[in-house]
Amino acid sequence: MAVEALWAGADMQRSPFEFYKKMRGVDMDENNGISDLVCTLTKDLSTEDIIFADIASDISLAVSKKRVELNITQAQYANVLGVSRTTISRWESAGYNCTLKSLISLAQKLGLELRISLE
Repeated sequence: MAVEALWAGADMQRSPFEFYKKMRGVDMDENNGISDLVCTLTKDLSTEDIIFADIASDISLAVSKKRVELNITQAQYANVLGVSRTTISRWESAGYNCTLKSLISLAQKLGLELRISLE
């Protein structure tokens, strides 16, 4: 779905979480306590911040999931991938802003398909 279509009806000045809900197809009642909490926590975030956090969490989940599948430690994983244990930690905590080239390399090393789409 195009960002413009997601943006329609989402008042980012009042609630950036509205954009996130539309982007992810989340159906939450505005009176829901979790929804209120997320709205409060995201009120100062830009659309780019929200999209970045969403993508970073997807990458983090994929990296963590693969390591758990392999049943190895972060240090062992780092050795297999040829990076530092600190890098693995940053990847798994979504604290790393990967370049496109590093994402391609990571996906190849993990045997995962990387799909990037601008629609």
